[in-house]
Amino acid sequence: MSDDPDVSPISAEACPRASASGRPAPDWLVVTLPSEIDIVNAEAVLGDLLAAIDCGSRIVVADMGMTAFCDVSGVYALLAAGRHALEAGVQLRVVARSEPVLRMFGLTGLDEAVPVYPTKEAAQPSPEN
Repeated sequence: MSDDPDVSPISAEACPRASASGRPAPDWLVVTLPSEIDIVNAEAVLGDLLAAIDCGSRIVVADMGMTAFCDVSGVYALLAAGRHALEAGVQLRVVARSEPVLRMFGLTGLDEAVPVYPTKEAAQPSPEN
């Protein structure tokens, strides 16, 4: 973890409380995604990512580190969130390490549309990014 006080990996749920308090948005937010993303929960995943993107942070990390399955509904949610982030001037970064998830990203081209990192630490902002 970074010692930088502007780097604050918090969940998206904390965003409204931070905004209401008058404090500036943290430099980055981490949204922890479920172990499986499919048609049942993809809409909720998209909603969580859009809410985090709209918080005002410059980077949102979609943490799929514990996600073992992601179908095309989940890929669509990530692409839609990535498009929204681009329009909002926010960087969306995805953390994924499951082989089936990474294979789906490769087959759909998601890994070319959104940066994918192997760990949360690798996705953390640094002075260069």
